[in-house]
Amino acid sequence: TPSVLFIQIGAIAFVILNNFLYLFLVHIASWLLLDRLGNPIPRPPQWIQVLMDYE
Repeated sequence: TPSVLFIQIGAIAFVILNNFLYLFLVHIASWLLLDRLGNPIPRPPQWIQVLMDYE
């Protein structure tokens, strides 16, 4: 069985990953929605624009 330390490290890593994923998805959703409503937010970094195939 895994030790308590490995479970704690895994839980912390999962929480951090989940927070970054949530932040990324909320920012992308607001970027797309607010752009359509005519109140755009600043453009995302270039690497995100490449992922989104945004021109």
